[in-house]
Amino acid sequence: MRWPGIRIGTLDLSDGTIHAVSDFPGQEGVIRRSGESVAHIGYDFGKGPQFAVAPGTLAAVDTEAFHVRSISLEDGETTRILRRDIAPPPVTSAHVDAEIEEYVETNVLYGGVSREQAEEMGRGRREVPRAPTLPILRSIRLDEAGNLWVEPFFGAGIDVGPFEVFAADGTWLGSISVPAGLERGFIPDFAPGLEIGDDYLLGVWSDAQGVEYVRLYSLDKS
Repeated sequence: MRWPGIRIGTLDLSDGTIHAVSDFPGQEGVIRRSGESVAHIGYDFGKGPQFAVAPGTLAAVDTEAFHVRSISLEDGETTRILRRDIAPPPVTSAHVDAEIEEYVETNVLYGGVSREQAEEMGRGRREVPRAPTLPILRSIRLDEAGNLWVEPFFGAGIDVGPFEVFAADGTWLGSISVPAGLERGFIPDFAPGLEIGDDYLLGVWSDAQGVEYVRLYSLDKS
């Protein structure tokens, strides 16, 4: 089930008027009821919408498919669709084991709990509802030139792939792998910012001890 839905709009700063641009399905999950209470429990490996904004344009994708819409912020009309036919791979026991192992290690390192407690919490994670298939995409970004950066899905036990970069007219420009250690985050909204300029990449890089540094990289477009 997809719930709740998401409506994207623009705000006119001169008079506070809000104009709706488009509606999108919410996160994939399951509805659980307890008495009069209703809760939406998001799936592990669940799919959902991701957005990127540039002047005059909203790029939107649902991570269950390689299907990116470019939407005009003036009138809400779809101006371009970028699509590839890719079948979503199934979630396997190996994916679940890797996700739980990462969950345990994260809680030991940063959650202030003992390994025994973390492993007990990990066993409880096996009861969490999960999607039957993996997402195709993880996020999308727009750089200063209006190029679209499409990020394939990755996570525990799934290798980090390069960004696929497309021009504003949909022309494929190439694949770009970012330096190892540069933070991209498993959950894009919670990751440190990754700024993509016309000829640079600015982000947070972590060393082997987890110490963070701000780093600026040049982009070679040759």
